[in-house]
Amino acid sequence: MIAESVLALPGAFTAEDLHREVASRAPGIGLATVYRAIAVMQDAGTLTVVGHRENSALLAACDRSDHHHHLVCTSCASVVGVECPLGDRAVAAGGGHLVTRHEITLYGLCAACRARAGR
Repeated sequence: MIAESVLALPGAFTAEDLHREVASRAPGIGLATVYRAIAVMQDAGTLTVVGHRENSALLAACDRSDHHHHLVCTSCASVVGVECPLGDRAVAAGGGHLVTRHEITLYGLCAACRARAGR
């Protein structure tokens, strides 16, 4: 039921958002149960952190296995996978640092929200 609720939520969501969705279908499901399910889905690679909102991780279903990042609409919370701007470069410019991992989160307005806002 929790996995079905993930698919019912459009775009990015927090664990608390997911808990509200699950509780609307099955009252009595605890937040701890939702967090455990989130951990399992993250380990399986079907759910990923795509950003943050007010000190909470934003999650989204993601079926891509390649290295990529996400753009999150700040209005409707839609999520789009985007290619990594660093490409395959292993050495960062300036000082010859070896990049071992990085995180890039992009926030903005999707085309539909931009059109509604007249931007």
